[in-house]
Amino acid sequence: GQPNFVPYFRSATPELELAALNVGSRPAKRRPTGGVETLRAIPWVFAWTQTRLNLTAWLGVGSALQQLEPAQKDTLKAMYDSWPWFQALVDLVDMIMAKSEPEIAANYDRQLVAPLASAETPELMALGERLRDELSATRDELLELRDFSKPQQHNDVLLRG
Repeated sequence: GQPNFVPYFRSATPELELAALNVGSRPAKRRPTGGVETLRAIPWVFAWTQTRLNLTAWLGVGSALQQLEPAQKDTLKAMYDSWPWFQALVDLVDMIMAKSEPEIAANYDRQLVAPLASAETPELMALGERLRDELSATRDELLELRDFSKPQQHNDVLLRG
């Protein structure tokens, strides 16, 4: 685990503000006094979506793909071409890559994390940078898998947005 992950999440996302919104029929947390592990899916996903990091959809995908040997990547390309369910999975993660904006996520860090001026601020800023690097690696791996030059390159509607 990453010991600074929860402090980073709390600092870099509007999680606390989102928890105060009355979204859905349930409270934001399963236990009001619980930590981030008690968050329900809506505030958890929405907080990461708000920062445009969209971490919940892609974290771990790039790292897993980077560890594959060339022959294994060739197998995945064949799977992508012939297995509709695998193609749908890859396409969904690729769509998230198109919707993710690391520059906006970095701005959240500059606006919300950097001003904290606490002893852990440098570590939190570094964690945000590592997560954006992981996003970039995931994007690169998916582009290679799909033989694309940019995410969702054939989706004109999404690319206009």
